[in-house]
Amino acid sequence: MKRIMFLILFVTIVTRLGAMVTDGGSRVVKHWTYDIHQFSDNMTIIGVLNINGAEMRRTEMEIGAFCGSQCRGSEILTYYPAVDKYMVFLMVYGVNNNAITFKLYDHKTGAELDATSEGMTFTVNAIHGLPANPYQFEFQTEETVTIAVEADPAEGGVVTGAMPYVYGATCQLEATAGSQYAFVNWTVEGEEVSNQSSYSFVVMEPVSLVAHFEAGQTAVLTEGWNWWTTAIPVALEDFEAALGDHALAVVSQDGDESYYENGQWSGTIDAIVPGAMYRIQTVEPCILSVSGLPVASIEVDIAEGPNWFGYSGVQPLEVDDLNIAPAEGDKLVSQDEGFAIYENGTWVGTLGTLQPGKGYVYVSRDTEDKTLVF
Repeated sequence: MKRIMFLILFVTIVTRLGAMVTDGGSRVVKHWTYDIHQFSDNMTIIGVLNINGAEMRRTEMEIGAFCGSQCRGSEILTYYPAVDKYMVFLMVYGVNNNAITFKLYDHKTGAELDATSEGMTFTVNAIHGLPANPYQFEFQTEETVTIAVEADPAEGGVVTGAMPYVYGATCQLEATAGSQYAFVNWTVEGEEVSNQSSYSFVVMEPVSLVAHFEAGQTAVLTEGWNWWTTAIPVALEDFEAALGDHALAVVSQDGDESYYENGQWSGTIDAIVPGAMYRIQTVEPCILSVSGLPVASIEVDIAEGPNWFGYSGVQPLEVDDLNIAPAEGDKLVSQDEGFAIYENGTWVGTLGTLQPGKGYVYVSRDTEDKTLVF
């Protein structure tokens, strides 16, 4: 008999301690205390926690059961992979017909809440909820928690969406890479949570996220044709992989073409040349990102007639500041900002500035070749 009682006591202690172990393996001291020896009977509740209608998926949340102001048991959320839920296996102590209500304590923020759902009447040996159909602990709050974001490196791009949110709200973060950077991923405490520049999640706790960027180039492509260039040496296969199935075709000035068909790229383009302009046909808006360091200087040969080129600088460039000696009647054409003609010693027209990463056509009237340098 003593051996049996010892085993029961041992299992009870291990179970209670095990429920206080967080995902990281550290023990959490319960917020509420209670004396299980005051009562000879108990009932059990298997439940999940909802705040503002959203099911919480985190530890450090403690559910307490109360009869009036007296705590009759508490338990901390623990992850159970068998059902992929964060649950409490709560033991409540009392006598028949006790009115039981519930409270929540957040060990991370120190917030304490009363349940908005009705409590229950204590019934000896009752079981409320099962792992497959858990009891729903419902709480509401207007209290906010802060979602913080930063860019790494700071000059790599702009991140938005950081602000206080109420529990259960959807946080929408956006990372926009700078002209010489490409977005990599979002991390929390060094762990990747998303590799998409647009990232949303349900707010369950204060979180600090880092948007990582690396040297590279990012371009926003619209549906249809886009005039694009790069200052970064990029392998053709990496370029095609970055486009994926968002594009149908890529065309170069010499008539070579790569096209996407039956789930793969093929064609006659054999290299992506920095400073050259490529026309990309997309089936939907997308972001094209390539990684690497830009070349220090790019030279583009300009022959008589039309010449495709790309502006690979970091900052916008006034057409009057082009490093070239224009001939009377030379023309600069953009995809979406019109054109400019060189007349009487100046550029005239709607195109006044070249934008990084954009492609252009230089129509030369000069019979002698000349060179654009960026």
